[in-house]
Amino acid sequence: YYTIQPICGAENGNVSTVKSFTTVCVAFEQIPYTEDFENKGYATTARHAGFSAPCMTTSQIKIGSGTTADYYPFVSKIVNVSGVTTNCLALSKNRTISYKPTYVAMPKFEKPIQQLQVSFDAHAAEMGSVFRVGVMTDPYDSLTIKEVAVIRPKAINEWINYVVAFNSYIGSGEYIVFGTAKEWKTEKYLFIDN
Repeated sequence: YYTIQPICGAENGNVSTVKSFTTVCVAFEQIPYTEDFENKGYATTARHAGFSAPCMTTSQIKIGSGTTADYYPFVSKIVNVSGVTTNCLALSKNRTISYKPTYVAMPKFEKPIQQLQVSFDAHAAEMGSVFRVGVMTDPYDSLTIKEVAVIRPKAINEWINYVVAFNSYIGSGEYIVFGTAKEWKTEKYLFIDN
């Protein structure tokens, strides 16, 4: 956080309001990297405010209007594979915004993407839920996503573990991305964790 105050000769100007900025993250060296959305200060009521995390990039959509609008992705509470209520990331897609998908790009890693894999649990809230795991070159541009795997959960309301390896990926992308799939034609809800 910072403020600005001009100094003009013998007099000082007014102090500005408090501003903030985020520095660019350096590539993560420590593998394995774990994100369980617990104990990091994520607000589980952020459904109405959205989600942000250090060194992660998101593409957010708004579903609804006013103070009851939902912003996706957001951190949600749900019962996990062990039957315990836990935080997880909720993804959705809004058919009213030209089927705009949501995504979360993980931090950049020091190792080449082709040497990495991700393991995660997914929970589909509806049949027909589809999401993708891929790699992107620019975490702020969804057009740079290159799909590596399309996940179609076979069951609803059940946590299923998936592993996606990037050894066959060809390209210069440096960010692993989880997102809703392009082919959804209605809102679908999916949760990921661990």
